[in-house]
Amino acid sequence: MKQATILLWCVLMGMFTFAQGDAFSASSGSFSLENSEKVTFNSPAEIVEHIMGITALSTSFEIKEGKVRNIEASSSKRKRVITYNPEYLKAVKAISGSDWAVVALFAHEIAHHLNGHTLGRKGSRPNLELEADEFAGFILNRLGASLEESTQVMNIIASTKASKTHPARKDRVEAIERGWERAEDLW
Repeated sequence: MKQATILLWCVLMGMFTFAQGDAFSASSGSFSLENSEKVTFNSPAEIVEHIMGITALSTSFEIKEGKVRNIEASSSKRKRVITYNPEYLKAVKAISGSDWAVVALFAHEIAHHLNGHTLGRKGSRPNLELEADEFAGFILNRLGASLEESTQVMNIIASTKASKTHPARKDRVEAIERGWERAEDLW
């Protein structure tokens, strides 16, 4: 599994290096979603704020760049944190050709906090990952992403086979679809 993760990272970074177009920048530039209402963000913190606006809950997360492999939610001393690797976000955006994949990643991590997944020290588990994926699908629908745009992230980051910590890509896509369709049914 570790070799597969390293291989994925190399592929992501290689594709990022040769990708054309603007890349997501945590410190400058804008982040623009392609839908009827152009939504623009200048930072990951604004992405989180907008996602939380959909939930009508206050934003109480620290959002920070860090030396993590990709993006992760954690809790420490009663503080909820989302730490991200800006190069990883740039690579995901470059490969997907869309900002929706980055929004999906943040929505997924927010779900870990909102569902209490970060309160214990058990780490990632398949059932928790599926809960977070379903929430991400719901949020992406409410923000205006199509079903295809909502599931695209899993074609980039998820393995075709399940591991001890994460479900297989097919299951993760189905979870996002459930969340997306639930939002569709409510509105």
